[in-house]
Amino acid sequence: NELVKGLDNPYCMVYGCHCYGQWFGQLGDGRAITLGEVYTEAGEDAGFYSDHLQELQLKGSGRSPYSRGFDGRAVLRSSVREFLASEAMHHLNVPTTRALSLIRTGATVRRPWYRSTTSSNPYSPTDNKNSKKVSQQDTLRRNTNNKFSPDVLLNEPGAVVCRVSRSFLRFGNLELFAKRQEIEELIALADFVCFKEYPHLLAIQKEDSSGTTPSIENLTGFLEHLPAGGPLRYIQLYRAVAESCAKLVSEWLRVGYVQGNMNSDNTLLGGRTLDYGPFGWMEKFDPFYQPFTSDTDGKFSFIRQPTAMSVNFAVLGETAFTALIKATSANSEEAAKYLEELQRIAEKEFSQHFWIHYDSVRRRKLGWKNFSESADGAYWAELEKLMHRFAGFSFCSYYYCILASMPLVISSQCDYTIFFRELSTAAGSSSSEEALMTLLKAFPHDFEDMNDINLPESQLKNMEGNLKSAWLEWLQKYLTRIQADGRPEEERRQEQNTANPKYILRNWMSALAYEKAEEDDVSIINELMELLQSPYDDGTAEQQQRWYHSTPYWARNLPGVAFMS
Repeated sequence: NELVKGLDNPYCMVYGCHCYGQWFGQLGDGRAITLGEVYTEAGEDAGFYSDHLQELQLKGSGRSPYSRGFDGRAVLRSSVREFLASEAMHHLNVPTTRALSLIRTGATVRRPWYRSTTSSNPYSPTDNKNSKKVSQQDTLRRNTNNKFSPDVLLNEPGAVVCRVSRSFLRFGNLELFAKRQEIEELIALADFVCFKEYPHLLAIQKEDSSGTTPSIENLTGFLEHLPAGGPLRYIQLYRAVAESCAKLVSEWLRVGYVQGNMNSDNTLLGGRTLDYGPFGWMEKFDPFYQPFTSDTDGKFSFIRQPTAMSVNFAVLGETAFTALIKATSANSEEAAKYLEELQRIAEKEFSQHFWIHYDSVRRRKLGWKNFSESADGAYWAELEKLMHRFAGFSFCSYYYCILASMPLVISSQCDYTIFFRELSTAAGSSSSEEALMTLLKAFPHDFEDMNDINLPESQLKNMEGNLKSAWLEWLQKYLTRIQADGRPEEERRQEQNTANPKYILRNWMSALAYEKAEEDDVSIINELMELLQSPYDDGTAEQQQRWYHSTPYWARNLPGVAFMS
């Protein structure tokens, strides 16, 4: 029980919060505490400014100065979800904080949650999950947006997750000091962000500044020796945050992930996914999928996440970075020049970065050789008409040109992950009919037996005529484009399969894991950890049967799985 050097001076961070531009005031690490920083094994000789310097933080360790009257604890249920989700995202190649360990504390923590479990759903119109055949229409009617908050207080086992990241510095950290007009602290913290996340920016110095690179042995006083930066350093920092966060949100869309809560206190300046709370991987495609019950108007729903991130980014510029520019500029003329550039980054560059990354995402998911607006504009115009016709939406196309099949996917209630995974196989079909047969496993099942994932040919024959015709028409255009690209099939299929995972952490999988863990059985946690370390592999026949299928009947609209607080 010795204190390890470097982990012997723990601390909590204070930060503020904007919710879609509205200031919520001061928050802080209410149940998290940073132990310190360590080098990974490969980092000792990598230099001080390195990805190998990682911060260790405990979540659920108890009260802090920022607990705001709460107990600072975490329950095993949410801790298992965060532990699995962090590692799942890492192996999906989505920027994220990591999870080092998960420990059950032995304490009992009282939390509001839902009385339903994976084996009993009192909210279902039938109590028997193995009941006789339920029609597709009845099941889809059940899947309405009748979300509600937890309805019972439960005594749950406590747990602590140790999470790891280059830093846990949030938008809200800078915003709080700007709101308080504590400019000296704001500048120091902005330099610290550069130091931890974008160290190349420390080379940008004022002409009259002096300083030396701080040593690893003297982190405490590093700000005293750090070269002073002028407004250019903070402009470039804002630009770096723009690209990091734009790339992050495009990657969320690639794997069908919804963060749930996208307030500025849940947004990292380093562009990584943080605070796995009311998150979820979208199963049935719904552009407005949102598991978080508090987001009643869906402002953080799946397809609105790029907009939400751009709002966070713009507000960060209006508050923290505006204050930084004004405080470090030599005169009002210089400040005006940099403030104009700041506005341009917020209004144009974030969007440009997003579309560059998202165009790449869409190209890889489709298996196309190229993807550009100039070449595909007419095609996208046709898609927009189909989206309106099939889904009845009346929205701007700005964030909705996901791919050509989206209106069909909306209408067909397809599983997002399965559809794109099978598309790499369908792309090699000799006809649109053959391709459609390949994609059928992504369509809703006949729910008589959810263990049977092999759909009969009769399902194709029974498909509604207009829908079938629309699918065949789209697939014919898709196959024509694939053939015109002339890519070697193995090359094309490999790229698609590295963009479209076969396995994601579906919420019902997490529920199975944490409910078993509450019985001191970690077998499902271990099974999922093994599965999620290779999400792009086909897996064994047993893994495919167990985990590669759409939402089981018992989990559809199940509180705590389909939605949560």
